[in-house]
Amino acid sequence: MSLQYTLWDRAQAQGLEPNGFSFDGAAALGVDYALNRAILAWYENRHWFNTLCKTVMEQDWSWNRPALEYLELYHAARESA
Repeated sequence: MSLQYTLWDRAQAQGLEPNGFSFDGAAALGVDYALNRAILAWYENRHWFNTLCKTVMEQDWSWNRPALEYLELYHAARESA
């Protein structure tokens, strides 16, 4: 699973609750840009940054729920076959 599907940048949230700082590509400049924004957010708005950290730690990115959904889908497909 790519980070682009699990990380919503505060600057590109588009209606999603932000959960981090993303960057395009794999160039050092992009990573540097994201890190600088994260550090700036930490210095300028510590409360928001701490809330962001708490939000991210509460998110479930495990495969438990999707695996159960796939099992239910396969079971339903088998039943209807």
